[in-house]
Amino acid sequence: MGTSGQLALTALMGVFLVAVFVLLTRAEDWRTYTPLAGGGYGGESGNVVRHKPEGLTRWLTTVDHKDIGMLYGLYAIVAFIWGGLAVLLMRTELFTAEMDALAAVAGSQAAGNALYNGLLTSHGITMLFLFGTPIIAAFSNYFVPLLIGADDMAFPRINAIAFWLLPPGALLVWAGFFLPGIDPAQTSWTMYTPLSVEQVGFGADLMLLGLHLTGVSATMGAINFIATIFTERGDSVNWANLDIFSWTILTQSGLILFAFPLLGSA
Repeated sequence: MGTSGQLALTALMGVFLVAVFVLLTRAEDWRTYTPLAGGGYGGESGNVVRHKPEGLTRWLTTVDHKDIGMLYGLYAIVAFIWGGLAVLLMRTELFTAEMDALAAVAGSQAAGNALYNGLLTSHGITMLFLFGTPIIAAFSNYFVPLLIGADDMAFPRINAIAFWLLPPGALLVWAGFFLPGIDPAQTSWTMYTPLSVEQVGFGADLMLLGLHLTGVSATMGAINFIATIFTERGDSVNWANLDIFSWTILTQSGLILFAFPLLGSA
């Protein structure tokens, strides 16, 4: 990929980030939820009881922590299937000493080796960033507000945005496998040098963009969990009787908050 292509890709990513920033700044109140479809009625206390939209609209517009937890879980299952298929193909390749199973599929030994390296890279990144982190977010989104006596997360809309950054991130990470003319990244999931310097290409660039999106998602989620546990606890929940699961999520969120931006910049 030439210098002009790199500059164009950088400019495109910059435009995308600016668009996301503008969208976020236009949100009037991130802590409230008004469904796109559905009304409400006044209860005896005078409060308005909101009704969630039905069908697909509910899942595309929800900011309810339980719904988002289930979306995280579904996403993690899909990522787990992809990562599982990748490792099964790798194990099939390693089943014989000749290691020619993928070569028969790809058309040549060199193409088979490249496919194996791409599967190795995709499997590691998928299981760590696209399955491991989201599956923890699935349980923590669903249970933390219930455990600490909160109505919802501190920032419900940010919670939804953090999830919806993940599907495009996964598509970018996997793009090298289904876009014609683009080879998947072969740097291994650690992206250590010298492979990360030698194995450059458009597939590696797309993978890095996908990792940035998942990193932004994890960082937004970490900030939300920290704010929720600090500020949204019920009157009967103090630091002395805070459950071990919430302590675990708080600790993990602190690690993500300081580690993921550094990893992304590196």
